[in-house]
Amino acid sequence: MHFEFPVVRVYSRDGESVFVENGSLVDTITDLDNGRSVTVNNSGPVTLDITTQTLDAHGGVVDMLTPQGAERNYLPELFVARGTLRATFDGDGPLLTIHGRVRDLCAELA
Repeated sequence: MHFEFPVVRVYSRDGESVFVENGSLVDTITDLDNGRSVTVNNSGPVTLDITTQTLDAHGGVVDMLTPQGAERNYLPELFVARGTLRATFDGDGPLLTIHGRVRDLCAELA
């Protein structure tokens, strides 16, 4: 896979343990084997709290999981979540909770 970011307007605020990202982000993702591409709006906002090891995203978020992470979360390996996504991290990787829609980008690029 190849990721391009043709539109990037990201604004960040760093705290002691919290990272907040706001702005617009558009991704173009290309399967290098077959040349198929999708362009998705990946605009946040996103908040990462390092102390609690949680990530909260609202709006659109592109996520890529390992095969084990996809199986653990019952999700495709590459997807766009629209709505609210919360990721908590432990020794086994991310555990995701999504309230909204999931768009399977693996299927679209195949």
